[in-house]
Amino acid sequence: MNLGVVYMHQGFIDRAILEFRRAVRLSPTNPDALYNLGHALAHRGQLEEARTVLLQALEFDPMMIEGLLLLGSLELQQNLDDEAVKRFQAVLVQDPRDPEALGALGQVAYRAGNFLKAREFVQKAIQSQPDNPWYHFLMAQVLRSMAKASRALVHARRAARLDPDLAEAQLLLGDLLYERGMESAAREPWSRALALNPALEPASARRDAETVGP
Repeated sequence: MNLGVVYMHQGFIDRAILEFRRAVRLSPTNPDALYNLGHALAHRGQLEEARTVLLQALEFDPMMIEGLLLLGSLELQQNLDDEAVKRFQAVLVQDPRDPEALGALGQVAYRAGNFLKAREFVQKAIQSQPDNPWYHFLMAQVLRSMAKASRALVHARRAARLDPDLAEAQLLLGDLLYERGMESAAREPWSRALALNPALEPASARRDAETVGP
């Protein structure tokens, strides 16, 4: 199994999967072997098989925090929000301050339109890990949806400063500035966002498209 870990660190995912499969064949009830295989499969984009393997790992070690977190994140990607919530809540039973579980539950609440609950979870995630740009970006999204533009702008700026390459944060920062009538100030974060991800669309472009119509 150690060789599989080495392959993972080196980016040789297919080789790592072969090694982890071998480890599981030798020790099919070993939760660590199953977790490593699930982790590698998730990196490979094989989400369904990864989820199946992680469920097996948790049968043998139901309290494995890394397994619960990874399984929950996969289930979020598969829009299995109810199942994901169970995983993250199980993590918080063991560690009420786990930032990944708190942030993920905030994301679920945000997607469900429960902005008050989302703000509560994300605030706790920020308290636990104050320099994580993703949590500040998520908080900016939540506050924007609550029509708290000034506070949203604070967190968007923090996210963009903590990780200048987080394209979504740069886009959101530009949009918030634009919505406050600061179009010239919005151009720099918009430009950076588009340089990082050309598929993104600034608020000004969306406005122009709506103005022109079909």
